[in-house]
Amino acid sequence: PFAFDAGDVGPNVVVLTVTDACGNSSTCTTIVTITGSPVIGIAKRPTNVTNNGNGSYDITYEINVENLGNVSIDSIQVTDDLTTTFPTPCTLNILEITSDDFIVNASYNGDSDQNLLLGGDDMDAGEKGAILLTVQIDNCGNLGPFFNEAFVEGIAPGDLMVSDTS
Repeated sequence: PFAFDAGDVGPNVVVLTVTDACGNSSTCTTIVTITGSPVIGIAKRPTNVTNNGNGSYDITYEINVENLGNVSIDSIQVTDDLTTTFPTPCTLNILEITSDDFIVNASYNGDSDQNLLLGGDDMDAGEKGAILLTVQIDNCGNLGPFFNEAFVEGIAPGDLMVSDTS
């Protein structure tokens, strides 16, 4: 090939032929290895806040994850520590966690289990996915603001760990 792109990540056989002005030529074959560029990104935003009228609030978060690199990323995990966001005296209940793109962890509680996913998901280059998380908070003693981050990590080729924070 004359040029390489993301589709050529890995070893590539290259045949080089050189011809001089007299017409003499020589050919050699070599392997050119193109390395990947693994990049993962995460963004988190509240999409709905409902005042339940009894001092509690339901908050729905959308967490978007995207493989921004040019190689696949395996073992995707998203974590979210809600106890730092809603500290004591807040009470916290997980109402729902769903995803059409990932296998969610039904045991996630935002405290002792901070893994939103089971951890076996893979993402091809350019692939995107979303998680919806609905929590109920009560007895917080103030109305915020509350700042929260989610964290994503995965394993790229060569066992390279990639991560991002929302």
